[in-house]
Amino acid sequence: MKKLLIAALVISGCATNQAIISPSKQYGQSNMPLAESGRIKWSDYYLGYYDKLRLESNKNTGNELIIFNELIDAAKEYEAGTINKDKFESKRRDARGRLQQLESDNQLTKEDSIFNYPYPPAYTPPRTTNCTSSGGQTLCTTY
Repeated sequence: MKKLLIAALVISGCATNQAIISPSKQYGQSNMPLAESGRIKWSDYYLGYYDKLRLESNKNTGNELIIFNELIDAAKEYEAGTINKDKFESKRRDARGRLQQLESDNQLTKEDSIFNYPYPPAYTPPRTTNCTSSGGQTLCTTY
């Protein structure tokens, strides 16, 4: 019974982690090896990523779509032979850096929103509580 419970917890933990990853990132992780091995064209890979990303809605989706659109164009240029592999890899590195910057900015925004006060919190002096006991009863006064 104990092993069954542990197995259920492990499986549910895996399912929870899978749910956290967005559909576009799942697509990217599962199809990147196919593009790297040449089993699918880079332009098809980036177009598929773009289509998955288009269906998501978050703060940076528009900026990410612009970057992936540029990657689609770069991949088509590479496949047509108008740019060489070094130039294509350079464009990919640039896009990766911009995507990481967007992700970093988004993380900072989330952290800032936790503490996003319209003004600094007011000073609250420490409270003093005095308690007295008499006849089995306790009376406390806080001021």
